Amino acid sequence: MPRGYPERPQTGESDQLPAKPAVRGVSFSISPGETLALVGESGSGKSTIVRAIAGLLAPTRGRLVFDGQDITLPVERRTKELRRQIQLILQNPDASLNPRHRLWRIIGRPIEFFFRTSGREQQRGVAELLETVQLDAGYMWRMPSDLSGGERQRVAIARALAARPKLLLCDEILSALDVSVQAGILNLLRALQAGHGLSFLFISHDLAVVRSLAHRVAVLYQGELCEVGGVREVFSPPFHPYTEVLFRAQPVPAPGEDLPTDVPSGSELEGEEAVPACPFAPRCPRKVGSICDRVPPPWSTVSATHAIRCHIPGGELAKLQAI
Repeated sequence: MPRGYPERPQTGESDQLPAKPAVRGVSFSISPGETLALVGESGSGKSTIVRAIAGLLAPTRGRLVFDGQDITLPVERRTKELRRQIQLILQNPDASLNPRHRLWRIIGRPIEFFFRTSGREQQRGVAELLETVQLDAGYMWRMPSDLSGGERQRVAIARALAARPKLLLCDEILSALDVSVQAGILNLLRALQAGHGLSFLFISHDLAVVRSLAHRVAVLYQGELCEVGGVREVFSPPFHPYTEVLFRAQPVPAPGEDLPTDVPSGSELEGEEAVPACPFAPRCPRKVGSICDRVPPPWSTVSATHAIRCHIPGGELAKLQAI
């Protein structure tokens, strides 16, 4: 999978550091009309995966397959039809909406590019898309600076929909919005999926949002998957020890109760040598011994749709986590 490229060293004999893989051995699928949520803390590799699927990063190994086609190509080498079918929505719409263009131009450009439509027909398409994302057609004459954060994100969604895609890559698209605005965008995404049969790869660190939107969840830690399953399965014991830590990190009001005991964070472990087997071993509250350092953990099947990558069997994890 894609590699991350460190900065050039300031001192020393070497002018270039070896590239460190950002994502390793990740494999998952998304069905038509399904939402797969990819969760994990910052730096786990979520956005790297999204950008590889979008063609913005080139994998160094492995293959990406979409609708039976090999898409292990940079976006500029993909066919126009393939580019149309996979659309990316970024976390910050300010980074993707041209501040010098009115909305009719921003949303209309994909219509013109993919379907060779212009003039009044293009404007009708823009008006329909604005109404689809619950904005008045009159918005097409506004500039991005005239909009709120939630409205800008709706415009970014409308522009992605203008290509009539099959797969939407949603990279932390709610994180910059307040809770009430998030709720409106979530309802919009559900309606779009129901009405258009869209598939979503939904990147988020907000587990409450994931629980309300996703059909399946994939948990990523330091570039490796550690758990994959249906949303109800992943949110109920047994879960991977890292998934357990993510749940414990959620702020839940509980008057009179102590906060859970902290586990070491990734930043506290930066000085340690990389663990060749289980990457979560230095932080794991369920570590069973040196086997976690020496032997890569196997995938354990909990059900036909739920798997955990850990040395502790699912049944034993369930007992430990039920306490």
